[in-house]
Amino acid sequence: MNDMPIGWEGVGQEAVKTERYVLAAGQSFRDLAASILTDDDDTISAAVAEKRCIREPLGCGQSLLKEDGEPKFTGFPDKETAQLYEAEWRITGMCPECQDALEKSAEEAENEDAHNVPPDEPVF
Repeated sequence: MNDMPIGWEGVGQEAVKTERYVLAAGQSFRDLAASILTDDDDTISAAVAEKRCIREPLGCGQSLLKEDGEPKFTGFPDKETAQLYEAEWRITGMCPECQDALEKSAEEAENEDAHNVPPDEPVF
C-alpha cells in the first residue's frame, strides 16, 4: 500500500504542476512527500496518528475533528465516498479539502495543457 500510485482519471504521463509541487503520473505520494519534506517537517504517519491533515507544504495541517471530538468533515453523498476520502487520507495525510484542491489543480493543469497544444506544424 505504501507504493500505491496516486492520480486521477484523465491525467496523462506528463507531470501535473499544482500550487505547491509537481506530481508525475505514477509517482507514489509517499515518494513525493519524501522528496519534499525534510527531517524537520511533518510526516503522513504523524498526521494520521494525530487525526489531522499533513502540514504545509503538502496540506493545511487542520484537525479532522471539531473541538467536541466530532468529525469536522461530514455531508458526504454516501458511506462509500466517505470511506474513499478516509482511505486517501490514510495514504496521503491530506484532508478532504486538500484532496479536492489537489484534484482540482490537476484537472486545471490538464485543461490548460489541452488548450496550449501547438498547431499542427511539421516536426522535421
